[in-house]
Amino acid sequence: MYFQLRTGVADLNNPDFAIIDTWSEPNNRLDTKLNTKSAATFGGELGYDFGGVRVGLELAYQRNKVKGITLKSLNGTAITAEDLSDVVEGLGELDIISVDDLDGVDINGTTISATNGSVAKLRQLAVMANVTYDIPLGGNTFKPYVGVGLGAVGSHLKALGEDDGSVRFAWQLRAGAAVKVTKGIDLTADYTYRQTGSGKLNFGDEDVEYRLGKTKASLFQVGLRFTL
Repeated sequence: MYFQLRTGVADLNNPDFAIIDTWSEPNNRLDTKLNTKSAATFGGELGYDFGGVRVGLELAYQRNKVKGITLKSLNGTAITAEDLSDVVEGLGELDIISVDDLDGVDINGTTISATNGSVAKLRQLAVMANVTYDIPLGGNTFKPYVGVGLGAVGSHLKALGEDDGSVRFAWQLRAGAAVKVTKGIDLTADYTYRQTGSGKLNFGDEDVEYRLGKTKASLFQVGLRFTL
């Protein structure tokens, strides 16, 4: 048996975020992009080493702040800086965002950014089943490894004065190396790419649908692995 602790930095792609009013015919759809900041990530893994192949269950957490929202298109038509005021006015009619909500933000082109703090927060809790292969190099001091994982990620978005989450399928790839510190303890450093599927969010408004696009996380982590 082994137990792994990891911590590091999580870079998140700028995921798509769509707002769709479901009461109009045809539906109006606003496509945006969430501009995320890097965040700390923490995780642990418990598993069994079969001798060259390890199988483990991992739990990981990260919370990325959203520093701005870029408006991309309305009903498939690209939004320009000149269109921004009309689009914001339309969002106000849907009770999604109003002019008052723009206090304390900066507008640059089609991007609305917070002057202080963030405009939203995206939390992710991942539960992944991993299979890791330790590449044999003829020694026990330095051990490179590669791995793959499948599981689910609970994504929780707090934005527009509301918050909601959904659980979505995820997969990941990992590559790294372990250095022996002492008997039963290894120091590890690795890179993980994790992709999570898109999902619908319910912010309590039956007339408006929100969809969070695929999230793609790049995790740079160091850790300690204890062989029990």
